[in-house]
Amino acid sequence: VAIISKDASSVPSSVSRSFSFTIGTNSEKGMHEEELGEDWIDKHGASYLMQPVRKTRTYDWKLGFIPGWKTTTEDVDNNATYNKIAGTLGRPYCSILQFLTTKWAVPERFICSSSAWWAIKEAHGIGIGDFYKPTIFPAGVFESSDMRIVGKTW
Repeated sequence: VAIISKDASSVPSSVSRSFSFTIGTNSEKGMHEEELGEDWIDKHGASYLMQPVRKTRTYDWKLGFIPGWKTTTEDVDNNATYNKIAGTLGRPYCSILQFLTTKWAVPERFICSSSAWWAIKEAHGIGIGDFYKPTIFPAGVFESSDMRIVGKTW
């Protein structure tokens, strides 16, 4: 799990393995700018590109006389998410003891999914993952109803 640091207009038609396009974390480097080859191609066989969304529920009269709720979704501003996470570059990865309570360690320490959880929560007030759990793993980001899949790499 990482935060994309580029928009489509800033990605050239051809990129090298050293192309930096995300901010993420690992146990060796802590929070850092990640490179396409070393941090993604060499480590992940498949990846999802996901977008945080804001959901709004409004009361709606269906068919003119049947009441119901209508839910609309709107993409959030990814620049705000990126700007929030960019301020954490250089911070360390969670220790073994903090791993299962990563939400309590942020913003001083992160694991990959807690960085996305924290940045989205701070920038937009959207809590991806389960509120009551003290940690969040990649599956929690993937399964969140406040995220939508934009693309995948396979």
